[in-house]
Amino acid sequence: MRKVCSKFVPKSLSNQQKVNRLLISQELLDRRTTEPNFLIDPEIKKKCSQWHIPDLSRLKKCRISKSKIKLILIVFFERYEIVCEKSVQRGQTINLEFF
Repeated sequence: MRKVCSKFVPKSLSNQQKVNRLLISQELLDRRTTEPNFLIDPEIKKKCSQWHIPDLSRLKKCRISKSKIKLILIVFFERYEIVCEKSVQRGQTINLEFF
């Protein structure tokens, strides 16, 4: 059995977790301004590590995958109205010949 370090990466959090993270950060900042003696002692790597048994499954690793859905919408508008709206197919090159 050995210890491995685990932490949350902001880009791997859900939208709700990101909102909670923002609210807590704002609360901590407010607390720091109201209470000058309020100090946060950052955890060192040994404190945030977890025990891991080699026979069990590995810790979950976050991976961001690229989106395969891409949509390009070209919109021309005047001051108060849309003049032209056109969607572009995948792989289409947008140049003078396209218009």
